[in-house]
Amino acid sequence: HLSAQPLKVVSFQSLEVHFSAAPPVEVLTDASSALTQIMTHVDEAARRLSKSGSTLYAVLELKKGASPEDVKKAYRRLALKYHPDKNPGDPQAAEIFKEINTAHSVLSDPKKRKIYDRHGSLGIYIYDHFGEEGVTYYFTMNSCWFKVHNSS
Repeated sequence: HLSAQPLKVVSFQSLEVHFSAAPPVEVLTDASSALTQIMTHVDEAARRLSKSGSTLYAVLELKKGASPEDVKKAYRRLALKYHPDKNPGDPQAAEIFKEINTAHSVLSDPKKRKIYDRHGSLGIYIYDHFGEEGVTYYFTMNSCWFKVHNSS
């Protein structure tokens, strides 16, 4: 199990300053091993998240691009409807209430909403565990351009 620590992007140019030539093979092997471990962990999380169902916008009964005011109004309306105090003994209402809170916490935060709109639930998972730099790093490392450009 990996600890949730922010990832730091290090370019090979900055490594060359310290090594005067290409980094030693063991440094590259360690970095590659760590990256593989992180990506495996994140890929497993992505598979779990992809099975979760509704988008955060659908949870709040909104369309993508809804204004911050619309997000707030939808949250208040649905939170009142599904609040556990108004639905005692209804476990389904309690679960819906949790989903509403999760959707609101992401869609009401401009930074998280931007990440969610661009990368979905996986982007939010990475952001929560590795920070904004981790999101950029993960999606850059998984881009077709990076894989093709660096495989030669």
